[in-house]
Amino acid sequence: MSEKFLVFLSDEDSPDRGEIRFFDDAEQGSLHAESLLESGYEQPRIRVFTSTEVEVLVSHRPVVSLVDPDGSEKRDAAEEGEPSENGEGETAGVKDGVRLSSMFNQS
Repeated sequence: MSEKFLVFLSDEDSPDRGEIRFFDDAEQGSLHAESLLESGYEQPRIRVFTSTEVEVLVSHRPVVSLVDPDGSEKRDAAEEGEPSENGEGETAGVKDGVRLSSMFNQS
């Protein structure tokens, strides 16, 4: 993945809090920062960062729904608020007595 240069111009009065521009090389980023200074923006409002893009690996875990013989779907224990146990005797979604957010589901 390629390294990028980011020039951030802060603006506390803007709902976005500023503007970010991405550049492929340092020269383009520095030229943009120079143009901002020449346009009258104060130096403390201009920040320059480097970043390296990383790949994102997305995986999905299977979801199991139980179905009655009549074809109606049963709710799983997590939807009904009932604790379910994993193979180690612990309640899924709870670690050391603290309930974890659903964003951090165990695989």
